[in-house]
Amino acid sequence: MKTSPVTSPWIRSPGFDAAFILAPMAVPALAVIALRGYFDQDPPIPLWGWLVLVLGIDVAHVYATLYRTYADPQARARHATLLRLAPLLCWVVGVTLYASDDRLFWSALAYLAVFHFIRQQYGFLRIYARGEASTKIGRAIDAAAIYLATLYPIVYWHAHLPRNFDWLISGDFIPGLPIWLERVTAGLYVAALAAYAVKELRVWRETGSWNWPKQLLLAGTALSWYVGIVWLNGDLAFTLTNVVAHGIPYVALVWSSAERRLPTSTSRRGAYALAALPLFSDCSGSWPTWKRVSGTGSYGGTRRRCFPGSKVCPRFRMRPCWRSLSPSWPCRRRRTTSWTDSSGGCGVETSRGPRPRQARKGWRPKFL
Repeated sequence: MKTSPVTSPWIRSPGFDAAFILAPMAVPALAVIALRGYFDQDPPIPLWGWLVLVLGIDVAHVYATLYRTYADPQARARHATLLRLAPLLCWVVGVTLYASDDRLFWSALAYLAVFHFIRQQYGFLRIYARGEASTKIGRAIDAAAIYLATLYPIVYWHAHLPRNFDWLISGDFIPGLPIWLERVTAGLYVAALAAYAVKELRVWRETGSWNWPKQLLLAGTALSWYVGIVWLNGDLAFTLTNVVAHGIPYVALVWSSAERRLPTSTSRRGAYALAALPLFSDCSGSWPTWKRVSGTGSYGGTRRRCFPGSKVCPRFRMRPCWRSLSPSWPCRRRRTTSWTDSSGGCGVETSRGPRPRQARKGWRPKFL
């Protein structure tokens, strides 16, 4: 095996990577292990927990993608056609799937999300291994270890449906996977991790170097996915280990990448923008929906986002969530009056209706 001395290729610094990339994968899983007696009871996700985990981390990390695509001049120049066509194509495919079968739509979306989660872990592994001079066999062992560390829990999940949690909505994963396939995958999982350990120990003996971020990334990935999906069977445990391990490292990666290319003052303003992302990611009507779904003010049920058409947002079935662009708009109660013209079109909705004196003078609202 051809090897060369490996220097730990931290993305930004040991402190930054440890706090925002590696710790989010291990700390939630260790906390769940320490408090297993509580998580074994499958407690519901409280409202504040849903706001922090799903809205503040999971949804916010999706919006952070804008900083690496549409808000990045270099990315817009390199991928102009893709960035223009991708939203339209996704919308067409999504509408087609939902029109044919809503269950098919949610299943396709769930499997696409699983693929995205798995590929992110592989991407981090390749970043941390970028300074290594390994052979094709060595890279194949790395890939097998990280892929099976994430795929085996998903296979186990499919072989033991139903579980007390779901990826998006209830029944989004296709049942019927045989137990023997899960056992075969478990054997491959153990073999891949063992081969990875042997390879890394051999590299350490030959070079005297130990790639700490790469080892901690694989260990944290295996720990969080196994604990949240296989070891425990609760919605809160799954959401805590899954969302934190995925969302925070990606936001940290976007932050680190953008800060290298921006002035200090601009990057500081970008930090405030990243912190404000959760405020712009809520669908209108969520608060009464939480109260109606749980009946207690806590977020009951599964880890569903506020998607149009989901049971969490029944008011917005197949309606666009464009109201989320203004987080305060749906929450503000105003004394409004609307009119309809003779052709049936709606007039402008204003915050105040006509005063009595204006009404007697034949006052009429102005239309756009």
